[in-house]
Amino acid sequence: MIRRLSVLLFTLFLLTSCAVPPDSPRFQSSGSLPRYDQESFDQYMRETRAWIANNRAFISEDRDLEIELNTPFELRPDKPAKRGILLVHGLGASPWYFIDIATAMANDGWLVRSILLPGHGTPCRSDASR
Repeated sequence: MIRRLSVLLFTLFLLTSCAVPPDSPRFQSSGSLPRYDQESFDQYMRETRAWIANNRAFISEDRDLEIELNTPFELRPDKPAKRGILLVHGLGASPWYFIDIATAMANDGWLVRSILLPGHGTPCRSDASR
């Protein structure tokens, strides 16, 4: 009986801690999202990079590295590509997650693109921290 009660209380504690995010800007919802209707992938990369630079709640002193790790990218092979692949990260990841495999695939003749999913890699600053 005590063991079941302990498990129940522990589970309730975990669920409660997940339901109430901390006040950190890293856990605030985005006030906006970057556009995804650009005419080219190059334009999408540039505009998304600028959006990250202007909206990210940076967690280290190296802002440039954080921007780089979260920016969508494209790798082209030396010769014209005959095939391509779009790499889409999962929860808690960013485009940079794929850089090793993307480099290997580009070296093997693939056109490789990696995108940034909306709401990922870009915790937004709260109005108080702007």
